[in-house]
Amino acid sequence: MVEAHLLDYTGDPLYGKTLAISYLHYLRPEIAFPSLEALQEQLHQDLSQARAWAAQPPKEQP
Repeated sequence: MVEAHLLDYTGDPLYGKTLAISYLHYLRPEIAFPSLEALQEQLHQDLSQARAWAAQPPKEQP
């Protein structure tokens, strides 16, 4: 199973739609958090990392 977050998407709701996604980076494994605050902090870190990856120019394919 894959979870995808569309950064800054403001279009129509996508519930019930079929999307094609491409794997670019592995963020982290699924883990249990000891508190809501720890989860929130990790989500902020995940978002920062995803934005940094998205800001990089695409790599050329061989």
